[in-house]
Amino acid sequence: MGQARAEFPEIEVRNAGGTDLGSSSNTAFGSVPVGSSVARSFTLKNIGYATLGIQSATIGGQNKSDFTATLTGPASLDIGVSRTFSVTFAPSKAGPLVASLTIINNDFNEGSFVMNFTGVGAAPEIEVSAGLTGALTDGASTVNFGSVQTGSVATRRLTIRNPGSAALAGLSVVIGGSSAFAAGALPAISLPAGGSMVFTVSFTPSGTGAAAGFLRITSNDTDENPFDIALSGTGMVPMLAIEQPAETVLADESETVSFGDTLIGRAATLAFTVRNIGAAPLTGIALTVDGPFAGEFVAGPIPTTSLNPGEFMSVELSFTPGAPGVRDAALHLLSVESQANPIDISLTGFGTTDGDQDDPDGDGTANLLEYATGGDPLVPGLPPGELAGNSGALTFSFNRRSAAAGEVKLDVEWSESLTGPWTVVDTPSLFLESDDGVMQGLRAALPAVVGGRQFVRLRATRL
Repeated sequence: MGQARAEFPEIEVRNAGGTDLGSSSNTAFGSVPVGSSVARSFTLKNIGYATLGIQSATIGGQNKSDFTATLTGPASLDIGVSRTFSVTFAPSKAGPLVASLTIINNDFNEGSFVMNFTGVGAAPEIEVSAGLTGALTDGASTVNFGSVQTGSVATRRLTIRNPGSAALAGLSVVIGGSSAFAAGALPAISLPAGGSMVFTVSFTPSGTGAAAGFLRITSNDTDENPFDIALSGTGMVPMLAIEQPAETVLADESETVSFGDTLIGRAATLAFTVRNIGAAPLTGIALTVDGPFAGEFVAGPIPTTSLNPGEFMSVELSFTPGAPGVRDAALHLLSVESQANPIDISLTGFGTTDGDQDDPDGDGTANLLEYATGGDPLVPGLPPGELAGNSGALTFSFNRRSAAAGEVKLDVEWSESLTGPWTVVDTPSLFLESDDGVMQGLRAALPAVVGGRQFVRLRATRL
């Protein structure tokens, strides 16, 4: 006789692809935009030999409100009978979300059948910035165009970014307030996660005085829709104008003229045009430079201090960096009668060391060493140091530019052979003999070498 078959129910759950899901399996819903939903279908079947009873089917877990199931209890399935149910993921917030469906049934060894679910709520996020000023704040930030000549156009570049995890859609811009403000067309109406785009806002005053407006950006951002930015500017009729290059008017307090990368100790020159664009003579015209590195920006002599209407003059400004890195100053143009008085223009340049090893004057001393020891890289000079003997002692004297002390390291090295090895004279053997605030005189005491030759060199290393 054959063995008697055990008559027990047996629960089986498969996904839409037919994969058998055991208890504690995970179903991933992936990334779903907040406010949208995705459903997954499952088939529950009784593959045992007795009726399968479902007492309950309950969603639980940390984010149970973001998941719903059509399977409920109580219910029963005869032998071989199946039923289909679905689970829907509808994220209410951004970020990873988890839940589980627990099916309580009369299966002998899977009486508590658990299905785990994971998903990610994706949400867009709008971020707006203007030039280099950083991110703007909705309802609080202002884009200021400054003073602009009537009839002229001043523009500002604004950037919209989507640092969120879902598409930023439905983008549009509206300008309100003064008609002097206008917005350029958006390149797109939607931005993917991580995407960005640039558009322009302009200010074209038709009259004098202050103007106010606002820029409104609409989108599907969940908490900053619309995104509002205040706009401001002042229309003016300046009598005096400065241009760089010629016929390109520089706006007061909002323009920066760059001299670019310039080798330390060398001069870069730009020509500026000063023009009387008013209807009356201008007198007492003057150019001044101030700021952190004003001494490195020099304005050439002004050909005249007065201009009749329509007249102009050319003035050269030179930039000679004294150290590496960004060097900033400010140029101020004024006259007695000008309504824009003074006109303030930012100046910037970058001191570069690309020519450290060059020797344009051909005196055998590289630029960096000449700069550090007080020489002129463009004018042939004497060797940067002097070797002397005194009562059997050997000393090496050299100068160091005070301004270069924190930028260039000077080491005295000696060797018994030109091929080395070279030994650095230690710090206790260096003596400061003079310091006038501009130049320092130093002397190095060298160790004695008995019965042989001794070679000395000065090495400059940029810090």
